Formats: sequence, C-alpha cells, structure tokens
Amino acid sequence: MPIKNLLTKASHVLWAVLLTTSFASSQDKPRPITVGESTLLHSNILHEDRTILIYKPDGYSETIARYPVLYLLDGDAHIMHTGGMISYLATLGLMPKMIIVGITNSDRVRDMTSKPRQGVDKDYPTAGGVSQFLAFINQELKPFIQKHFRTEPYKILAGTSLSGLCSINAFLTQPASFNAYIGVSPALWWDGQAIPSLADSILKQSIIRNTFLYLTLCPDDSPTLQQSTQRLIDLLAKRATDGLSWDYRFIADETHNSVVHLGLYFALKTLYKDWSLPQIESLAKLDSHYVRLSTHYGYRITIPEEQLNSLGYELLFKGQAENAVVVFKRNAEQFPLSSNVYDSLGDAYQGAGHLNLAKRSYEKAYALGKQSNSPNLAAYRNNVEKINKAIQQQRNKP
Repeated sequence: MPIKNLLTKASHVLWAVLLTTSFASSQDKPRPITVGESTLLHSNILHEDRTILIYKPDGYSETIARYPVLYLLDGDAHIMHTGGMISYLATLGLMPKMIIVGITNSDRVRDMTSKPRQGVDKDYPTAGGVSQFLAFINQELKPFIQKHFRTEPYKILAGTSLSGLCSINAFLTQPASFNAYIGVSPALWWDGQAIPSLADSILKQSIIRNTFLYLTLCPDDSPTLQQSTQRLIDLLAKRATDGLSWDYRFIADETHNSVVHLGLYFALKTLYKDWSLPQIESLAKLDSHYVRLSTHYGYRITIPEEQLNSLGYELLFKGQAENAVVVFKRNAEQFPLSSNVYDSLGDAYQGAGHLNLAKRSYEKAYALGKQSNSPNLAAYRNNVEKINKAIQQQRNKP
C-alpha cells in the first residue's frame, strides 16, 4: 500500500501518515493516523527558538493515562524509528507506552560538549555549551512538556555519539535530572577524555537514588571512542552495589551510524526487563505485579488498558463471563475515554447473558469511537446492530 507523509505548516504541526489500499473504493476517504506534533519553543537560556518534536503514544487522544517521557537528542534524525520501535515493544507488553520528546539540533557541537579545558578548540570553535543546553532542557523544555502533555515523573535521556556524550555528562553532573541515561557509542574522547576523568572522582561517591545507565559500542567506533568508553565501563565495574543499575553491550555488525536503533532497543529492553508478566491469570496477580513495578520505578504505575483487556478476554474465553465483566468494568473506570474498553465490556455482558447492559456498552463504544474517529468504528456499529437483533429475538420468543 502506498504511504504518504502529510505535514502541515503551523506553529503546531501534526504528523500524519495517510494509508490507502488498492482495493479501497473511490468513495472511501483516507484516514490520517496522527503520531505526534511539532512546536517551536523559544529559549531565554539559549537565546533562540528550538524546534521540538513530540511523538505521542497510540491512543493518546482516547485516554486520560499519563506516560513516562523519553527525551531524545538528535530528535530530528531518530524520533520516527525510535517511536515505531517503542510502540511495537509496548504493544507486546514489554515496556510502557511513552511520550518521546525529540530535541532537534541548532548547533550540535555547541550544545553537546563541555568547555575545552585548554581554551577554545580551533577545530570546534563553538564548543562548550552543554551546561546551557541542559539548563534549557531542565528549566524550560521539561516544564513545557509537563504543562501541555500528560506525563509521569519518570524521565529518560538518550543520545548517540556527541549527544551520547551529552547524556553521560548529564548523568555525572546532574544525576537527579533524569531517571535513566542512555549513551549509544558516546563520544567520550572529547577534550582528552574529560568525562571519563570526571567520572573517576564522581563515581567514587554513593548513588542512593535509583538510576539506570546504559552504554553501547560497535566495531566501527574509532579506537579513541572505544578506549574512552571502556575506561568509563571499567570505573563502573569497580563500584559497590548501590542505587545505580548499569549495563553495557558491544553490538557487532553495525556502523557508528547504523547502531543507534539497536542501541536504543537493547537499552530499553534492559531498562524494562521485568516489565512483562509471563502469565496473566487473575486480577489480583496483575495488581501485585504493577505494585512491584511501581516500587521499582518510583511512581504509581496503572495497569495498562491492553493488559486488562487481555485478562478480560482470557477469562471470557474460559467461560468465566461474570469475572470478565469485573475486569472490563475496571478497565472502563480507568480509561473512560477509550471506545475499545466499552466494546470489550459489551462482549462480556453479552457472554454473561446481560443483553441490555451489552447494548449500552456497545452504544457507548460507538459514540466514543465516532468522537475520536476510531478505525474500529464500523465494527462498533456492527456490534450495536447485532445486539439489537439479539434483544429483539429474545423478546419474540414465546
């Protein structure tokens, strides 16, 4: 099927992907799938406007849920493939859905590097603005995102090469500014390995707050990049166990540019290695699992809509329709704007023989689906028609 990218010029720009199929009739209207938006944010700290890309999770407009935030450096280059990867992993239940904030570049060398210890670097004359750049993120960008989007307090900073250097710099100098830090092939060679030298003293201190750090290298990285990153890895390996959880991976068969996707993939898989529950057997076990996750990640994590939906249908298929109703009702209470939860609740009510309650739920699903322009609208309408026929047939019985 042909795919066309739509971009509307405005201060707020919606990204959309227009999907059409070869068998669609000439009267079918293409349905835009919105994955995010772009905005221009003025920075008083940097004295310039910055373009910020926001990738919103699937179903964002149909829920009141809040999401952890990934602040992605070099956002213009990496937000789309990263967003697709996170969306897929979240659909599989391997990690939470996320808001991704892609920070585009203005002067990459300036923003990602610390001031050279020997004065101005003739090869990089604008270098040395990382402190101001991190101040922009912490003091201007974060408050903007928290004001305009539904966020959880859990924040991740990720970068690659020079932006990976920035991420590691933030980890060492401002460890409380994010919960997790990712450096894919980080350029720790900068300024005579200034960051590994800084780490030598800082990492001797205990880290009480739960913090995650992930590093990667690949064969194509320069010898100085590999040596400087290995120096940091050796320092981390000598530390006593405390609040810092860290890991490292050497990713073979990739180049310095191609390794980004896999580096972020392995980092997030490691960060959320205990996220999924192998078997969802009961609501009580699901509740207990998310209580443990909440304790580990440091904020209250609500059971995702998809997890409750899966449990509900598992119970329904086992012939436990009344128990399924309990689960689906819980889902509807937690996600009252979701058309899908009411459609599922209608299935459970119908399975339990409560046809009038099923009718109300199907009608609610259709109404919400119409408001949100849901791609499942035809199925919701079909369920309303079928339940009305079932109710009529029941009435006509002698």
